[in-house]
Amino acid sequence: MGKNGKSADAGAAMAYVHIDGRRIRRRITDDPDQWTDHARYQVEERLDGSWVIIADGPEDHENAMDMVRLLRSIPPDPQFVRTRLPPPPADGPMLEQRVELFLEQFNQKQRAEANKLDTAFTMRLFVGIVGDKPLANVGAEDMDRLLDALAHWPPNASKRSPYKDLSPREVIIVAKRNDEAPISLRTREKHLDRLRVFFNWSLERRDIDRNPCASIHVMTREQEDTQSRRAFTPAELGTIFNPAFRELYCRTPAQWWVPALALYTGARVQELGQFHTEDVEEVAGIWGLHIAARFPGQRIKNRQSKRFVPIHPALLGAGFLDYVAQVRNELGSGPLFPGLGAKPGDAISDWFNRTYLRQRCRIQGEGQVFHCFRHTFSTAADRLNIPEGRLARITGHSQGNSVLRGHYIDVPTLSERAAAVAQITHSAVILQLYNPEAFVDFFDRIKRRKRREKAVLDRRARSQMEVT
Repeated sequence: MGKNGKSADAGAAMAYVHIDGRRIRRRITDDPDQWTDHARYQVEERLDGSWVIIADGPEDHENAMDMVRLLRSIPPDPQFVRTRLPPPPADGPMLEQRVELFLEQFNQKQRAEANKLDTAFTMRLFVGIVGDKPLANVGAEDMDRLLDALAHWPPNASKRSPYKDLSPREVIIVAKRNDEAPISLRTREKHLDRLRVFFNWSLERRDIDRNPCASIHVMTREQEDTQSRRAFTPAELGTIFNPAFRELYCRTPAQWWVPALALYTGARVQELGQFHTEDVEEVAGIWGLHIAARFPGQRIKNRQSKRFVPIHPALLGAGFLDYVAQVRNELGSGPLFPGLGAKPGDAISDWFNRTYLRQRCRIQGEGQVFHCFRHTFSTAADRLNIPEGRLARITGHSQGNSVLRGHYIDVPTLSERAAAVAQITHSAVILQLYNPEAFVDFFDRIKRRKRREKAVLDRRARSQMEVT
């Protein structure tokens, strides 16, 4: 709502209501002397007639509900004009319309699923902040609103209370009120990068004549370089793989194995989380991991990411193949790390970054996240003078302008890669021998859940047969 007023008869419970933005600035009362400028709740009437309230507690929630009921009961003032979205212009597309078309075309490209989800989030965040408007009218003031929003946007707002059910503008209101620490500069820069892609796409279509986001940055090149992810130090690795910590806090097979796999393969968390049991295979006498989109739901970042990575002797010595055999015996073919949901990589990184690393290990650096395992692997390989091309075949990094290998397993070079992987050691890391009994209850829960899911599918199938 804009800054407006509503009036009522003298006998009504409200003499006057003053609304400034979304915050109710005056309590409803017959006595103007009792009005206060510090209401602890907010009320918004949306254009579809629904109401959104934000309150600090049960009492203020009830006060807000009373206000909603009262506002509904008062006839509208003839001079009160509700703000409506302007009709679409005849000579140009609307922002939201073009965003949806952009995302539709973006999703048709061979891109990682995480990239698609991140891009969609950025675009809908932008629309939610600036509102729908003619695309050609998006300008500097809209960029100012976005920068202010990003400067107050809480980390993981879409997954956390009290933000996850709010609109983007409501998230900003609550975050400012709670004095919430915002997302990092690097994350803000990524949002701007995605917006630049959208506006460049719009330029190519001649929907706009300039990119309003082209020169906007929140980080200098020097800052980007200094804030890059770094490798874990030996002391940090010793804490992360502390046997006592792992026994106590790694409560699922994924939590037990995936950090170790990342340390000794340099693979991305999304690649590790989506493994199937069939992705572990012996080729030419060497056990390795297929990192490739071979099964439904699997995605890889790009063509260079498709590879076969030899399994490090430390993982073999810790019983990794015993774990693979246990999964096959208990559940058959399918996910190597069951129970992670539709986004296994996100489930692992959320647990590791927010719970294990920060709360359990007390490693608090903003730049320290799961992805640092990849830097740790590459740093160790560099110190061993492992050739860059050989390292790229292990980690899935781009190999510049070199010709892509015709077969991603590349058996002739497999022994060289296995030897390179085996050279990488970490004296501070102790991997305990895997105990198959440790996760018996976990596998029992997974099997019960699978039986329930099968029973539901069977009932649906029978119901459909009866209908037909």
